[in-house]
Amino acid sequence: MSICKFIQRLLKIKAFSVRNFTFHNWFKEFWLEVKPYKNGALCPHDKRRSKIITPR
Repeated sequence: MSICKFIQRLLKIKAFSVRNFTFHNWFKEFWLEVKPYKNGALCPHDKRRSKIITPR
């Protein structure tokens, strides 16, 4: 398991994937670089990418 995956599981981050991390101010701050898992969808009919719409 990579350190980024470990941080993601430790902090229980589910909607994002941890890409990188750094320490700042003499290890008082912990900065994460994250990326969303899903930011678009593929239409099954015309194969175009679009925004994900969640039903209410």
